[in-house]
Amino acid sequence: MPFEIHPLQLEDLNESFLVGEKAFHAHNRLVYTGILSDASRAVLVKSREGDFPEPENTKNFKVLNEKGEIIAGSRWSIQKEEEEVTISVEEAVNKRIKSEITEMRHELARNLYTIFAQGKRDVLGFYVDSDTPTTSEPNSEKKKVLKFPPRIELDVLYVHPNYQRRGIASDLLKWGFEKSEELGLPLYLEATAEGRPVYERYGFETVKVQGFDARLYGVDEQVEYA
Repeated sequence: MPFEIHPLQLEDLNESFLVGEKAFHAHNRLVYTGILSDASRAVLVKSREGDFPEPENTKNFKVLNEKGEIIAGSRWSIQKEEEEVTISVEEAVNKRIKSEITEMRHELARNLYTIFAQGKRDVLGFYVDSDTPTTSEPNSEKKKVLKFPPRIELDVLYVHPNYQRRGIASDLLKWGFEKSEELGLPLYLEATAEGRPVYERYGFETVKVQGFDARLYGVDEQVEYA
């Protein structure tokens, strides 16, 4: 029986998080001190509940094996118009830091997520003049507004380690490629060092690589993100 792709449902969140934990074990061992408790996982599950019912610009998928178990999944965002960036890097990071998660290495996570947030602005961001002047004085300069371009963004893609190298990632990426062609929009994603070769095989171009020295936070690893 081939693997089947279906829309992810609200009631699937806990199971999908368990699969994601296994898929992102290399990343998680940096951010967390150990396996998440049920209480900590519940915090993360709660943070995703806003995806359901799905907003118009969000698509969540799950992949089921022959037993009906979730073994992979993905989440996509569709941005058809220019997107004004209304929050700072610090505010974007604060949304990802969960103080209730006792296993989180909070200082490490804050610095790592700052790299992610700033890197996205460096790659995608551009400034335009606002309709609002910087002061009420006549002929004053207009404010600069940061925007991201229209795009289809892969927010996350995960495959259980026992099911990797079976073409599942390719099947999940197919939706994005088809939607990109349909709407005439570019694709954007961020990847771990493990995921980067996979995406490059499917034609994604690496435009920025960020190193992160976890040894500064007591973890004996140096990693890269693209």
